Amino acid sequence: MIGRVTEAARKLIIVPVAVLVLTGAAHADESLVGKLLVAAPSMPDPRFQETVIYMCVHDSDGALGLVLNRRMGVVPREAVAEQFKLDAMPSSDEISLHWGGPVDPGRGFILHSSEYVSDSTEAVGPEIAFSIDTRILTDLVEGKGPEQALLVLGYAGWGAGQLESELKRDDWLVVPGEAAFVFDENLEAMWRSALDLVEVDL
Repeated sequence: MIGRVTEAARKLIIVPVAVLVLTGAAHADESLVGKLLVAAPSMPDPRFQETVIYMCVHDSDGALGLVLNRRMGVVPREAVAEQFKLDAMPSSDEISLHWGGPVDPGRGFILHSSEYVSDSTEAVGPEIAFSIDTRILTDLVEGKGPEQALLVLGYAGWGAGQLESELKRDDWLVVPGEAAFVFDENLEAMWRSALDLVEVDL
């Protein structure tokens, strides 16, 4: 829901960003990295009903994705700098916080446009990248980070073979993860728009 950040979100943001290693087994041919998982209308898990998830990791060991269309609220960039103890000069505007999923809600992720590169940046799509270090956070709060970025807390995770089972059960639909769609700010319409993409693909 769009609005001020909840008290729960304020508590989450004080947890330092933890580093999640994204290197490892090579992606299989059927990798969903860079694609969108769209919750089917029949999605049985209430946590993921009407969600759209951008896939960042998918290999034989499991999968990791970030929910795009669940905004937790907004906070001043200055508050982000203070909570993460960043040596920064924050701009005066605010930044949105997004709920990325139920796993590790204290872990921070930045999904962003690919023109920005830091030491931790990993490309996950033709125009989309993924970073998890304090440098990008500092640049974000100073208003000089990526042209487009989402600050996400938590993630959706699957163990080996779990996502494949859910796909066979038709819990999820898969569509391309275009940057224009991923960074669209009209979150209320995102799920329905993603379903429309599925119909076009069909």
